[in-house]
Amino acid sequence: YSTVANVSAGLHTLTFSGLNRLDGDNTVFIDHIDLPTSSAVVDFTSVEPKFESPNLGIGLGAFVYNPTGTPTTFSGTAGIAGNASAFTSGNSNAPEGTQVAFVQGTGSGTQTVVFLTSGTFILSFDAAQRASGNSGGQALQILVDGHAIDAITPVGNPY
Repeated sequence: YSTVANVSAGLHTLTFSGLNRLDGDNTVFIDHIDLPTSSAVVDFTSVEPKFESPNLGIGLGAFVYNPTGTPTTFSGTAGIAGNASAFTSGNSNAPEGTQVAFVQGTGSGTQTVVFLTSGTFILSFDAAQRASGNSGGQALQILVDGHAIDAITPVGNPY
């Protein structure tokens, strides 16, 4: 998935927030966030596009709500899940690494990004619906500095 963001140079927040338009228990997975990463555009040193820390391992218990020790600040019903966890067991493995972020219900995850130049940038990421346990599908809103720039609803559970 991809969307466009217009930003000025400087510090900005990037948030993925669940919309849960269908109510119930709905979860979407996010991985492999990509922004222009040349030294003239984005300082990605405080961002983790692959959600690999903290390392939760693999297996049914490899998930945590609102983890610490990660550049992402999670709130509500959001966090990180490893491959083959109770969250991801019905999905394919993470597109990058062994873990994905999850946004359940109206939970969210926020990262700080430093744009070194002003301009229009393409933000891309992998997303998938949770294969088991979803009540109908999760919609995801993408915000920059608290302003919605797009909303997507991943189609199905492949990334």
